[in-house]
Amino acid sequence: ARPGLVRATAVSVLGQMSPSQPTLQAIAARLDDADPMVRVEALSALESVQPAQRLQIAAGLLADRRRAVRAEAARVLASAAGSMTPDQRAVFDRAAAEFLEKMDAIADRAAGHMGRALFYADLGRTTEAEAAYRKAFDIEPDHVPSRVNLAEMLYNQGNFAGAEELFRAAVAAADTGHSRGLAHDALARYLIRLKRYDEGLAELASAAELLPDDPRAQYFYGVALNSLNRFDEALPYLQKARDLAPNHAEYLVGLATVCRDAGRFDEAMRAAEQLARLDPGDPQTAQLLEQIRQLRDRSGR
Repeated sequence: ARPGLVRATAVSVLGQMSPSQPTLQAIAARLDDADPMVRVEALSALESVQPAQRLQIAAGLLADRRRAVRAEAARVLASAAGSMTPDQRAVFDRAAAEFLEKMDAIADRAAGHMGRALFYADLGRTTEAEAAYRKAFDIEPDHVPSRVNLAEMLYNQGNFAGAEELFRAAVAAADTGHSRGLAHDALARYLIRLKRYDEGLAELASAAELLPDDPRAQYFYGVALNSLNRFDEALPYLQKARDLAPNHAEYLVGLATVCRDAGRFDEAMRAAEQLARLDPGDPQTAQLLEQIRQLRDRSGR
């Protein structure tokens, strides 16, 4: 394998981890890599970071010598455009034009309009975003992500009826088990936000079944079951999420705290120790570990 490809793959893996300080430092170091592919992957890995912090770390890549890097920097930094200085905004606007040209090159596919829609949404240009989302699923009626993202946008605008119609349309339009699972998962989250818990739990169950390799689907179904005091049913899903994404802090925290509250202190300790290895200096993790130790000692288990 090319060294640059190996480094880019490593950065991509970092982007799937929760953004601890060591992870951020590792990603930031790759933004100066000689290989443009590595710089692009490093930018993509910043998506889990708050927009203001992204801007602080990566603004310089808006003027990178490679067009592909500039376009990716524009995409990743669009949500921080309102915080840019006038000089940064001028550079961003030039890179943004290059990103939109990149989307124009694939305008015969849903992905081109989806990319444009997400970009406009990050900029707060919701009317243009909605038009682009609708164009995406006009071109490819079975394109679930465009329906789901538009539904989320409508929900955030307070249009609950329009959002639910699109979430359910996404389930109906999905042509594979994987895409149907994603649609069920999105519908579940919508229903739970509206406190329609029984309906939401049924949708989460469908998502977990259709997405056996998706840690997020496993985790949220486990959390939902546990919230209904169904710990024994929840635990396998929480463990599976941890096994599928062993470097994801949220899943480890969830597993540790749920097991702690259920009195399963050894399992809680294993999850907390795994969490501590991700970020050894984190005081909250140290506090969680100590709390579990004390509870275990008191219980005599």
